Amino acid sequence: WPLRPGLWSTFNGTLLQSVSPDEVVFITRFHNELRQTLALGKLGGFPPAADMLLLEYDGEVARRAQVHSQSCRFQHGCFGCGQVRGYIGQNLFLAPRGNWEQAIRTWWEEHRSTSRDIVGRFNFSPRNGHFTQMAWSRTAKVGCGATDCPQLNGRYMVCNYEPGGNMLRQPVYTEGWPCSQCPQGTQCASVQGSREMSLCARQSLSCPPRSLAPPNRTP
Repeated sequence: WPLRPGLWSTFNGTLLQSVSPDEVVFITRFHNELRQTLALGKLGGFPPAADMLLLEYDGEVARRAQVHSQSCRFQHGCFGCGQVRGYIGQNLFLAPRGNWEQAIRTWWEEHRSTSRDIVGRFNFSPRNGHFTQMAWSRTAKVGCGATDCPQLNGRYMVCNYEPGGNMLRQPVYTEGWPCSQCPQGTQCASVQGSREMSLCARQSLSCPPRSLAPPNRTP
């Protein structure tokens, strides 16, 4: 059954906690703030994005991330994702006292070692895959899970992305004026608290949703 944020769950007889409601808000907002910075052309020389979607937090995507983190195996995988939802992208992070700001910022910082040429044609490198998944314009949903894993000596944090990015020879995003090529069924929006319209949101989300309001910062 789908995990709701903040509920306790069991895996192999171990009692574990899923991502809290405040963490859900923070994860969603921080991802979208970073994507907005990129879409506006304000990220270290990367061109602006014409088709960058506003991410939504998805319970089923998150449930599968939580189950994966509870395996305490530091390797990529998504139990049943291919059969249920299609291709899912995934970022992993492990640290003794890991928090979501640290994890997301670490993934995003890979932009410093990423060639601008990759925007129009993705080629995989261990130095850029986390960043390019976060920056993949057609990814619409994110969901995350975390588990304290003594055998890994840290907190194991997983974010899943749907549909997944990092497809070889495909563009990470379409270069152009922000929102100038929003997909059908979306329209230009911004992260709440910002006046800069730059992300393509489902029309029902064109007024930024409540989940993007500033959280209590306790990731």
